[in-house]
Amino acid sequence: MPGTFWSGALIALVIGFAVASYLDGQRLALKDQDVENAQSAEHVAVVERDEYKSAASGLDPVHLKATLDALQSTVSDLQTKVNGIGPRVLTADQIALIKMALVGTTGVTSIVHDMASSQTRTLKAQLAAVFGDSGWTVQNAEFMGREPSPKSGIRVTGVGPKAMAVERALTAAHISFDQADSPPPQPPGSVPTDVEIAITDPLP
Repeated sequence: MPGTFWSGALIALVIGFAVASYLDGQRLALKDQDVENAQSAEHVAVVERDEYKSAASGLDPVHLKATLDALQSTVSDLQTKVNGIGPRVLTADQIALIKMALVGTTGVTSIVHDMASSQTRTLKAQLAAVFGDSGWTVQNAEFMGREPSPKSGIRVTGVGPKAMAVERALTAAHISFDQADSPPPQPPGSVPTDVEIAITDPLP
């Protein structure tokens, strides 16, 4: 019995340490491959946890609970890291809600993102597509570091009905954003912009 427990505990410890160490290294890259690797590592940890539950039914309950709690903590940490590594994306429901909210509206929006962040590109592309599909003229641009950064990771800059239409659409999709009631920046040589949507990493 003690040998079985310590063997199981050692396996759990090795799994948790190896997977967590792997994720910490991969987090620095913040690329699509990191997301796949992180999700795979999370899956392995979940499978190992569930298999351990099945195989350890004869262990001392107190020791078993401690070991399973440690594995569950590892799984939770991995899930948090997967969310942190993964790009920010809109769900199908959010896209549908934005489109419904934009019905009957039109304008020119500049959608810009911080080029230093790999987590903003997918969200920028999705917003550009949904606004374009809804009849808005979309201008895309990038920036490198802009202060102050929006706490939510999204800032809507504009005044008047068109800015309000954008804000209503994001609110309808339950997307948090910071609001700047001022005329949006006007990039040289571009069509005059009614509303700017700037996307950065959310502040911790």
